[in-house]
Amino acid sequence: MKNKYFSPLVLLFFFIPAAHAQLPVLADLTAKTEQGLAKFHENYPQEKVFLQTDRNYYAVGETIWMKAWATLDGKPTYLSRIVYVDLINSDGQVVHKKMYQLDSAGSTACELQLKPDLITGNYTLRAYTLWMLNFRDYIFNSEIYILGMDRKVTNGSKITPQVNVQFFPEGGDLVNDLESVVAYKAYDQYGNALNITGTVADATGAAVASFKSDHDGMGSFRLTPTAGKSYTANITTANGRTTKVQLPAAKAEGIVMRINNNAAARLTVILQRKAAQESQFNRLLIVAQMHNTTVFQGEVNFAEGASAASIPKKALPPGIIQVTVFDSLGNPLAERLAFIKNTNTLTPELVKETISLTRKAKNMLSLNLKDIKRPNISVCITDVSTDNLSSPVNIIASSLLASDLKGNINNPNYYFAANDTSTNKHLDVLMMTHGWRRFVWKDVLASKFPELKYPVESSIAIKGKATRPGTNNIIKEGRVNLMLKAADSTKLLSEAKLTDKGEFIVDNLEFKGDATVSYQATNDKRQAMVIDVTLYPNYYDTVKKALASAGIFDYDPVKGNDKLNESLLAQVHTVDTFMKGPEYLKSVTVTGRRLSPTDSLNNAYATGQYMFGGRKLAPGKQGYFSLWQLIRTVPGFVVEGDMKNPNVSLSRTAGLNLFSDNGSATGGVTFTDGEGAGPTASGPDYVQNGIAFYLNEVPVSREVLDNLSMIDVAFVKTYVGAETFAVGPFNGAILVYTHKGVTVGKSIYDKTFAKSQLGGYSPVREYFTPDYSLNPALQTMPDNRITLLWSPRVATNKDGKATIKFFNNDKSTRVKVLIQGLDADGRFIYQEQILE
Repeated sequence: MKNKYFSPLVLLFFFIPAAHAQLPVLADLTAKTEQGLAKFHENYPQEKVFLQTDRNYYAVGETIWMKAWATLDGKPTYLSRIVYVDLINSDGQVVHKKMYQLDSAGSTACELQLKPDLITGNYTLRAYTLWMLNFRDYIFNSEIYILGMDRKVTNGSKITPQVNVQFFPEGGDLVNDLESVVAYKAYDQYGNALNITGTVADATGAAVASFKSDHDGMGSFRLTPTAGKSYTANITTANGRTTKVQLPAAKAEGIVMRINNNAAARLTVILQRKAAQESQFNRLLIVAQMHNTTVFQGEVNFAEGASAASIPKKALPPGIIQVTVFDSLGNPLAERLAFIKNTNTLTPELVKETISLTRKAKNMLSLNLKDIKRPNISVCITDVSTDNLSSPVNIIASSLLASDLKGNINNPNYYFAANDTSTNKHLDVLMMTHGWRRFVWKDVLASKFPELKYPVESSIAIKGKATRPGTNNIIKEGRVNLMLKAADSTKLLSEAKLTDKGEFIVDNLEFKGDATVSYQATNDKRQAMVIDVTLYPNYYDTVKKALASAGIFDYDPVKGNDKLNESLLAQVHTVDTFMKGPEYLKSVTVTGRRLSPTDSLNNAYATGQYMFGGRKLAPGKQGYFSLWQLIRTVPGFVVEGDMKNPNVSLSRTAGLNLFSDNGSATGGVTFTDGEGAGPTASGPDYVQNGIAFYLNEVPVSREVLDNLSMIDVAFVKTYVGAETFAVGPFNGAILVYTHKGVTVGKSIYDKTFAKSQLGGYSPVREYFTPDYSLNPALQTMPDNRITLLWSPRVATNKDGKATIKFFNNDKSTRVKVLIQGLDADGRFIYQEQILE
């Protein structure tokens, strides 16, 4: 796959008097690394998901407002069309799960209302596509805090932090007698940064280096190890705790790598070796890759005085670059990450039209997007007058940093807030202290790739197989009839042909909420043989526990923040009051007419227009051996012939003269009136002899009802004559409803419809913002909103401008406006302003 950023490979050797040809073995290795990486990139495309949340602290009863963007190689993904969002508690249990359909721009609005039974504590929001589960270390995670009904607000942690310090020699190894840069990071048991100072001493106690963390517990120092000596770091934390950590042992032989990333145009790779290793480490290959694509290859020949290479970076895409040094046998000797900060972020113009932060005041902003190609952005406005917390990770920091590095990164937004020397130095140390292993070079060169367990998912699908009862003998020549009825009123009738493996699939399903799927298989000869159908469970329906560790962290934003504590407690009180309900309702007695058994069944099964009119039948335990034996007792219907394949029609006096001969009542569809063998040439196959047939309110052919077992039938409605207009333009109608849930007590010899529940896409509610200018009565109502506006989609006028309107809450004096997203080419759009 070509990328506009990837330019021809360029190598600059220092102290090289003349160009030289590569050794054949290095030429082969050059081709092998490029081909191996290209194969990995083609077969293992790396999708990323960024999930924006309106904030990172909530109270039960509130809604987490979200938007997800899914990308591939820095552009909206064209692979997956489904994204999952899980809320995971500290025990790794999925307490909320959502499934959303991605739009053509690879994005979707999301929301999650927090249930009142959630307890106070730390939770993880996780967002991913099914394909991304093949690479679990790199799926999106965001830590949030939820205040529950238990109101367990802490006033300061009593837990003593555990001191963990790791040391990382630049390039991977210390080598005796060669100076190395050693980076380090210090953190507690929750991954929080610890600022430290310390010294490095040899076995005699002599100090050889000292250090002090520069940023978030990280820093670096220089060390030249000596053969036969070991080194220990003596560490002191900011609160006075001390500990000792052994440094990694130095190797007798090897390569020391150093990277200088300070220049705007070039990244310099500097290599060192000992003089005694001339024959072993003479000619080396440097390979650099980004996004699993080779961006640089070149040889360093120590014999010709070369010890460094320069990688042009102006044309490179933004993100992490991995630089690896190989010997002539293809063994990686040293490796280092660096960051290319060519973000080229688009900053739309934000104009303050009307700003007033008085109580419930109206505010107007305008946003100019006219020069941005198909902007796909969100607007989030929050009250930050009570918020001294870091913001949730933004789209730039997530996409370029957090999604590619293992481990916790404290405030990743910091590294993109400025482009100064200090920030970039801290970013470079971060590159040396966090792991990166999307692939292992040794495996890539050997064409040894990981097993893929999860496919690319383009739609909701129903999959399964058909077998003979009680055996594993598959049915090859047959079909499966499926009926789906979803919570959003979606109804679907489908017939899937069995493959030579006895399997079937019905895909491209679109419905929201849970659905009931009824299904039955038959062989191609339509024989009344019993066939078992097994549905393969969809991933969404099986999610109960996180497949990857949610991590352990300690995040409590209300500690020491009385105003935020008060705001969240007010929300909990509102939920508590609502759940208890007004006291006067306890004395209210509701009386009404006692429903008949058939009316009760009608209320339980029928929906929409099907609730009205018709004759209601409850088969119960009346002993009918077939549906048609029951229908034969209904006035107006005639059932003749074999009860397994009958002719069902209307009596001569039922439904006459309801339609003209040309069927004008149905828009040109003609039905027979009276006897006949089946539908007319222009009529649908669910209408025979002027009668429409339905199963669970889904139109079906009469043959589908032939195969029903009366054990499955819960309720039947029939329509004849004029009353049929409640259903449609037919002379008559028969509606059959099967029992809800799993049917039990079936005989193995009965051919029945089995049922299963299937999860659909999660619906998305719109954010409600009060308009105090339209309803003055709302002025007296308390307004404690922290999120003042959430808009996951922004519409522009013909001039490319958008108007943003929001109302203040009761007490905010400082609000943050955050605009972020992507354009059609995957460029970042970002604008953040504080209004006060």
